[in-house]
Amino acid sequence: MAKKGEIYRIVLDSNVIFSGIYTKTGNPGTILDLVAKGEVILILSEYIIDEVFNTLSRHQMSESIIWFRTFISQASIEIIQIPSELQVEQNLYLVPRDPNDVVIALTAINSEVDYLISGDSDLNSHNESTKEIDALINVLTPKDFISLFRKNKQEHQITE
Repeated sequence: MAKKGEIYRIVLDSNVIFSGIYTKTGNPGTILDLVAKGEVILILSEYIIDEVFNTLSRHQMSESIIWFRTFISQASIEIIQIPSELQVEQNLYLVPRDPNDVVIALTAINSEVDYLISGDSDLNSHNESTKEIDALINVLTPKDFISLFRKNKQEHQITE
């Protein structure tokens, strides 16, 4: 977990990345800007990257595909190994409704990030259905992450 003043390490669910690319404004776009500026470190797996490319392709967003390729090569991003099929099978209890979300959760857990940021209620509801994930990783919505980031940045500036 990042200490006050340290750079957060985050995993973004593909839905957040797509929203940030599609809209550019709003909290997902702001998070991508933070990554581009090196104010947070983004951890991705090839699985997440492929999900984003597939979604951009389905929506015929060729300029956005080029933008995302450049973003991956130039921003503060670490690419980690995709969780194994065995690990996913052993952890299906984390998100019983959607095995694809297990891969996202394990990417965050395996890389020991500070936050997994997702717009998916299967991951960020903080209720009975997400208690297993909540015990292993901090999951925030894009809005909650931006609020936390701004608050911590402001507190760090005050103490300097």
